Amino acid sequence: MICIQKLITWIKIRFYSIEKDPQSAIEVCDTSEGVSEEAQEKKNLMEENSSDEASGWRTIDSVIARAKELIGRTLAEEYPEIEISVSKSKGHLGELIEEHHFGLEINNESRPDFENLGVELKTSPLRKTTKGKLSAKERISLGMIDYFQIVEERFHTSGFWKKNEQLLIMFYIHTAKPVIHRRFHLADLWHFSKSDLIIIEQDWNYIKTKVAYGLAHELSEGDTMYLGAATKGASKNSLREQPNATEKAMSRAYSLKTSYVNRIIQAWLNPVENECLLIPEEDALLLEERGFDDLILNRFRPFYGWDILDIAEALRFENFNPLAKSSLAQLARAIMGVPGRATIPEFEAAGIAMKTIRLKPNGTPQESMSFPAFQFTELVREKSWADSLLFQRLEESRFLFVVFEIQGAEKEASVTLKHAKFWNMPQLDIREARKSWVLTRDIVANGNIVQYVKDNGDRKTNFPGAAEFPVVHVRPHATTTDDTHPLPTPDRITGSQDYTKQSFWLGNKYLKQIIH
Repeated sequence: MICIQKLITWIKIRFYSIEKDPQSAIEVCDTSEGVSEEAQEKKNLMEENSSDEASGWRTIDSVIARAKELIGRTLAEEYPEIEISVSKSKGHLGELIEEHHFGLEINNESRPDFENLGVELKTSPLRKTTKGKLSAKERISLGMIDYFQIVEERFHTSGFWKKNEQLLIMFYIHTAKPVIHRRFHLADLWHFSKSDLIIIEQDWNYIKTKVAYGLAHELSEGDTMYLGAATKGASKNSLREQPNATEKAMSRAYSLKTSYVNRIIQAWLNPVENECLLIPEEDALLLEERGFDDLILNRFRPFYGWDILDIAEALRFENFNPLAKSSLAQLARAIMGVPGRATIPEFEAAGIAMKTIRLKPNGTPQESMSFPAFQFTELVREKSWADSLLFQRLEESRFLFVVFEIQGAEKEASVTLKHAKFWNMPQLDIREARKSWVLTRDIVANGNIVQYVKDNGDRKTNFPGAAEFPVVHVRPHATTTDDTHPLPTPDRITGSQDYTKQSFWLGNKYLKQIIH
């Protein structure tokens, strides 16, 4: 029985790898005492294969097939002999897969894991949404950015591209269990489309340019579309020297944004049929010449100064209702050539949110802009600013603002398209937003929400207001005061154990500065 088990183990490792000297199998049925024999045999085989395995996988198909063997299984089920101390390191599972499933030496160098095939292995967690769907839990990290190296490189010969041109991605369901007990759900080689590659190269060049100008400390994930410069650490120890500047910059890593990872998952699980590419593959050359932002904004420019009714007529937008709440958003989509409710894959992959803004005659936005309501209990659980949901939204998000202008004070005043622009929050303003987050978290944690209750029952809160915190402030995000979330600590003044839903907002004065 032991001999059979060992033979199975031997076949598993050898099946997809290069044929070795037949003499290596002679001792496979030796039954020496000591450590678990199957475990010892596996260890011996790994040691034998380790120096050649990375160059020994003959085809990409064999590597993909080997990866897919783990779908529906955990590492512990496939290799019960593995005994490890639980580690919280995100890369730990990937290293175990490399070593035990593929027989690779752990490679922390700049070359791909399967060097002769040019394939890099990545493991990435999935989470279930409240609607039961699977989505990316986090971005996929693609190696640290060396600020001094990138400015000397060109994209196609860069260390980044040599390592990450072909990605074998293995997705697993995230749980609180040790990593070896997390079940794999998807595995395949991701093929970048021609348009995606052009955008990723442009993203890389944007990062390089900013670093070359001594602005690495102002990098943000929102600067780019698919390839982000993600923060690594948030302490003083995370600061690094940069070229052409005395100010130190946060350590950052190349990463596929969470939004782009979601597009990969969607493509493999449930391809969207009702979607509208803004830039089809046949226009890839135009994308390369002009860039994504300019191509999209160029669709709006011919209509600057036009009345929205005239725009609708020119676009043959039938049944356009200017009084409808979503009328401006529908018109903006029509200008871009997006029919009905079709999804925009480029926006989905880049995490771009389109926001329509109405300006009063004095140039001030009619409304502030809100983020989704936050859960008080989750806010208090956020250990640091870098881990907070607000930071992630401000750091990663990119917006397309489509700005309309009301031409007069009367109710029937016409509305015209003023302009459109892409925007993401600068690092200086993100640091200002941190002050609002810190204060809000402390207020909720200490049960110090209500300052006093007015005679009419209205409550004056201690939440940061727009006057003192012009970048990001806190306001109610509910239709009635009875629409509440539970509190982690009862309010000191009222004793209430829940409170009206709140959210972080960008103030209208701040918005005015942005759009002008």
